[in-house]
Amino acid sequence: MGYCTTIKRKIPAILVVIGTLLGTAVPAFAVGPFQDVSPGSSYTEAIRYAYDNRITIGTSADTFSPDRLITNGEMSMMFCRAFFTDKEWPMEEAISEIMRRRDGVVMQPNLHMDSRVTRGWAYKTLFACAGIPAYRPELYRIDSDVDDAIFAAANLGLCDMTADPWEYVTRAEVVQMLYLMGTGQTNPVVPPPILEEINISIEDTYAVSSGQFLQEVEKVPKSILEQFSKEDWSLVVGNKELAVWNYKNGMSASGLTIFGEKTLFVANAGSTIHEFGHFLHHHVQVPEMVKQLYEKEATQAEVLLGEYAMTNDNEYFAEVFEYWIASNGDEGRLSRLQAAAPGTYAYFAKLEANNWDMP
Repeated sequence: MGYCTTIKRKIPAILVVIGTLLGTAVPAFAVGPFQDVSPGSSYTEAIRYAYDNRITIGTSADTFSPDRLITNGEMSMMFCRAFFTDKEWPMEEAISEIMRRRDGVVMQPNLHMDSRVTRGWAYKTLFACAGIPAYRPELYRIDSDVDDAIFAAANLGLCDMTADPWEYVTRAEVVQMLYLMGTGQTNPVVPPPILEEINISIEDTYAVSSGQFLQEVEKVPKSILEQFSKEDWSLVVGNKELAVWNYKNGMSASGLTIFGEKTLFVANAGSTIHEFGHFLHHHVQVPEMVKQLYEKEATQAEVLLGEYAMTNDNEYFAEVFEYWIASNGDEGRLSRLQAAAPGTYAYFAKLEANNWDMP
């Protein structure tokens, strides 16, 4: 499953006209009007690409300032001009757009115009704009202390694994990123193993954040995932189906399990394990025991599990499963569950010891 974003623009017609009229007035080695870009520079093609595609007009009429550290405002405008070409981008609007796409929130963009940009932050911005998932090493089952953004960028061929995520980047380095991405010179994204092991569909608008969902799936016990795959169940990451269901039912669910379709739908990574809990509940050998435990112990366990667990025995089971997986063997957390709901604790301890009742 690869993601590739191509940035396309036409060379301004006026440049074509001038080149035609003056013949060799624009030498092959020229980089637009910029006099401070050496023909032999490793960034020459990238800067020419950025100028020809109106991603940048330089720092003055005849300078690009390739070695100058880029500001957040400059980078935001370059990225918006490269990826979102349907409008002009004043600096403050560009910063807001980048914040919204990368961070999911816009906070006082006027205060961030002149901030320097680290390499890791530049790559995160690139991924958000290009719709590329930045999968962490753990998803490839690799034990690595490489920064997540550097790991993803290195796999794309944008840098080495040894690159410093905290190093400030220059204007030339940023246009080089855009050039490599826009001309299709990056490697395809290698799908993490989990995408090959179970049926997972990811909506386009969730591609960038899909790693968060996959990390949650990785926490689900292997025997459950194997049965999930064996029975040809699917996980859909996205909001299209959920939005329709919520509208019809007057709800605001971020996760949904439809047994008739053998599908889990999740629009929030935090709902993933809960929905797998519903799948597990459908397979336990003594389901009537769950209802008895719910009626007997749910109220006293509310302080640990939350109000939603009080809805019914189905939601109680799913919330306990989520709590159990999140505990990840933490004896302190599990002992609190044991104290509040001893029968529920014993039931889940037995489930886990019995391979989660999977065949």
